[in-house]
Amino acid sequence: MIVRTPAFPATAAALMLCATAQAQTARPLELAVGQGVTIALPAPAGSAVVARPEVADVQVPTPQNLFVFGKAPGRTTVQALGPGGRILASYTVTVMPDIKGLRDDLAGMPGSRVSLVGSAILLEGEVPSPAAAARAAALALAAAGGKADGVINQLRIPMATQVNLRVRVAEVSRSLAREIGFNFDIFGQVGGFALGLATGRQIVDASGQIVRDAGGASSFSASRRTDSLDMNAVIDALEQDGLVSILVEPNLTARSGETASFLSGGEFPIPVNQNLNGIVIEFKRFGVSLDFTPTVLDGGRIALKVRPEVSELNEAASVEIRDIRVPGLSVRRAETTVELGSGQSFAIAGLLRASQSNNVRAVPFLSDIPVLGALFRSTRFQRQETELVIIVTPYLVEPAASPAHLAIPNQAVIPSADLGRLLGGKLTKADGAHPAGFILE
Repeated sequence: MIVRTPAFPATAAALMLCATAQAQTARPLELAVGQGVTIALPAPAGSAVVARPEVADVQVPTPQNLFVFGKAPGRTTVQALGPGGRILASYTVTVMPDIKGLRDDLAGMPGSRVSLVGSAILLEGEVPSPAAAARAAALALAAAGGKADGVINQLRIPMATQVNLRVRVAEVSRSLAREIGFNFDIFGQVGGFALGLATGRQIVDASGQIVRDAGGASSFSASRRTDSLDMNAVIDALEQDGLVSILVEPNLTARSGETASFLSGGEFPIPVNQNLNGIVIEFKRFGVSLDFTPTVLDGGRIALKVRPEVSELNEAASVEIRDIRVPGLSVRRAETTVELGSGQSFAIAGLLRASQSNNVRAVPFLSDIPVLGALFRSTRFQRQETELVIIVTPYLVEPAASPAHLAIPNQAVIPSADLGRLLGGKLTKADGAHPAGFILE
C-alpha cells in the first residue's frame, strides 16, 4: 500500500522499492488491534508504504507526521519516503491482540485467565459452564481478528457437558368407516318372458349361495325362490373405528454445542440430469429422522434446538422422468428451540393429516323415488385421521466408569449345550450371572 501527500509529485513505485540501499535500520513498533500512533519524521515525506495492508494501515496527515494503525494480529513493515525515494523512517510493526480489552470483557467471568503466547491468545482456568466457555472463546476469537489459529483454548468445565436426548414419536391413526346399503337381485319369468333387476354388489354365487361382502360388512340376507321367481336381498351394515399407535424412541448423546442426527427409515433413488443427457442417481431420505443441538447453560439448564421429522413415500405425489417413476414424500416436520432442565420434557403435538370420502351408489331414476328410493341406494363413508405426537426429554450424562455397567440385549442369554438341544429342544438358556440388557413388555 502506498500513501502520497499532495505536497510532492508522485514517485515511481519501482524507484521506492529499489531504495533499499538507502534504508535505515528498521525500528520495532508494537501496537494492539485497534490502536494507532503518530510518528514524527525528520523531514517532510512524500509518500508512505506498508507491506501488508491487512495487518496495519498507514496515513500521512501532515508531511512530517506518519500515523500507523493496527488492524489485525501479525507483522509488517512501514516506511516513509522523501524526495527522490529516500527512506526517512522504517519500522517493523508487530500488531498484537487487544489483551487489555479482552480482560475487561472477561472480568465478570471468574476463573478465566488471558495471556499471550507469541501472537496467539491463551485462555486458561476453570469456568462454570459450557456457555461461559463458548462466550470466552468467541470474545478471544474476535480479539484475534477472526483467526482460529490465533486462539489457544485450554478452559476447563467442572460440570457434565454431554446431553442424552430421549425422543418418543407416536403416530396415532384413527379411521372410521361406515357402509349402509340395501342390495337385491330379482329374477322373474312369466311364460317365455324374463325380467331381471339388481342393485349393489353381487349377492349370489354360481352355486346359489349368498356371498359375504368382501369389505367385511355385516349382512342380513333374505331370499325367496319359486318356479317363476328368484328373489335375493341383502342389507349391508358396517362401522369400523381403528386406533393404531406407532412408537419410535431414539436415544442420542452429543457434546454441548455439537449436532447429533438419527434416521430410522431408508433412502430412495432419484434420477438427476447431468450435462448432455447424462443421469446420475441421488438418494433422498425418508422415515423417522431427528437432528438436535444441545447447549449446556449455567445452573444445569439446557438450550435445545431439535428438529424431528416423519416422512413416508406417497405415490399420489410421484413424478415421471424418462419413463422412470419417482415417488413423492408426505412429510411432517417440526423445528424448535427450547430451554429446560435435565429430565424435564416438552411435547409437540397437533401435527394432523385428515381425509374423508363419501360414495353413493344408486340405480338411476328408481333411487330418486321418495321414501322407496332408499331401497335403490347404498352409501359408504370413510374418514382417515392421523396425529403425530413428539415428546422430547434431555438428560445431562457422564460416561460409564466401567463397561460392566452397561448391558446388551443378548448378554443374559447363552447358547445351550448339546444335551439341552437334543433332550429339551432348547437352543439358548439364561445366564444368571448377568442381568438382562432390556425389558420387553
